[in-house]
Amino acid sequence: MTTRGKWSVRISVAVLIAGVAAAGIAFATIPDAGGHACYSKSGGILRVIDDAVTNCSAKETSLNWNRMGPMGPMGPAGPQGAQGPIGPAGLTGVAGPEGPAGAAGPAGPAGISSATFGFGPVIDLDMGNYTLVATKKLPEGSWAIQVNVHMEYTGCGGDCSEQADCLLRKNGSEVMGHAVDSRAFRGTGHATLPMNGGVFIPSGATADVGVWCRGASVLVVADAQLMALQVGGFF
Repeated sequence: MTTRGKWSVRISVAVLIAGVAAAGIAFATIPDAGGHACYSKSGGILRVIDDAVTNCSAKETSLNWNRMGPMGPMGPAGPQGAQGPIGPAGLTGVAGPEGPAGAAGPAGPAGISSATFGFGPVIDLDMGNYTLVATKKLPEGSWAIQVNVHMEYTGCGGDCSEQADCLLRKNGSEVMGHAVDSRAFRGTGHATLPMNGGVFIPSGATADVGVWCRGASVLVVADAQLMALQVGGFF
């Protein structure tokens, strides 16, 4: 082989190597990350390109993909999942010490009270002995008692001096109140003897509250009245 022939072979090999290298570089960048291609208008041939290196010809249409489209509408909610297992119980804390007692609150409003009455007939008193002139049976509770006894003195032909007294009793014996009237009069006289007292009747029990009066001569008792008012208590 002549020297000229050797140089021809060397040049051909060098050109071939350069072409292969260029093709390798172009192939490595196709397709690119953006997604580009050329679509032939007449034959429909699709050719993938890198638009930084190659452009579509006038006989081709440029196509792009790998682009984010608009957000679609929210889909319907899925069915509810099954209930998970119950977790372990927490640790029980240690009870703290008891705090000091708080200050006493203000007194509440007064409760509703109730009242009852007892009346006695017109009675001629026995001289020297107490006679029951009015009575009332009361149920359990605390009761404040108020009594008024109207006395009429009769049977005196001239100037007279008379005395009468009354007792407020529980169950005929326990004295809760006392009133006395002494006066001088001519012919006929009148007097009012007021009394009051209090009685506590335990739960489930009852008590008779009565007014007992006496005089020294002929007397008449009129309009004996007893009022019992239930209260919250005594102090």
